[in-house]
Amino acid sequence: MSFLSDVFSRSFPAPLPLFGKACALALLAGVCGVVFAPVLLPRMPAWCALLCGAGVWCAMPRARWCGAVLAGIGWVTLHAHAGLALQLPAAAAPADHVLRGRVVELPQHGSRSTRFRFRVDDDATMPAHLRGRELALAWYDVTAAKAPARAPAAEPALRCSLRAGARWQLHARLRPPRGLRNPGGFDAERHALLQRLSGTGHVRAPAMALGDPTGLPAWRERMADAIAGHVPGAGARFIQALALGDTRGLGQATGMICARSA
Repeated sequence: MSFLSDVFSRSFPAPLPLFGKACALALLAGVCGVVFAPVLLPRMPAWCALLCGAGVWCAMPRARWCGAVLAGIGWVTLHAHAGLALQLPAAAAPADHVLRGRVVELPQHGSRSTRFRFRVDDDATMPAHLRGRELALAWYDVTAAKAPARAPAAEPALRCSLRAGARWQLHARLRPPRGLRNPGGFDAERHALLQRLSGTGHVRAPAMALGDPTGLPAWRERMADAIAGHVPGAGARFIQALALGDTRGLGQATGMICARSA
């Protein structure tokens, strides 16, 4: 310990502030190291890094930056494990479930499909591993040629009536979050982890609305519709994006810029 104290006293003649710039940068370095690492540390080393880092950060003023690095590594690693614990097991096969819950984000309606976020009700009637969890679901129109091979879908009008904040009962086929292994491309699994999504899937018939839209998601969609009705031309989509974070009418690159600015 005396050797380490001598080293740090020569490197940092003055004690570092507990929440100074050096500690903030060191904490950020630890966080980024975990985020961009190809593998995730096990839980036990993460707990050791967090506890040891917190101790060094508080008890050794000249070595606080080292403690901040370790604390950042341990903290983010444990958060990542908590996010992975929310997901369906990676080896789980696709399975059908009858779910009740609420649409918690603005649905993205297309000509033949709708994508939306769905939070399952947290009650005893739902599957135990899905209670209170959020899912990324897609609802497709099934053509006559494909209908015999898949469960019949509802009419497109029913799909298009899906609104943010509404409660629905859905028959959905779910699977763990997965993505294509395309270096440099979109990382779907990382996105699901950051969004705390438990799984992905698609809606199968039957589906039934259980209640009118309520809450903040419903208000955002009503405001987005009001802006579209009162602002002429293509400028409405930019007002929707900047005022409400509604980037559905924008391209991916422009949408990311507006989402950061909202």
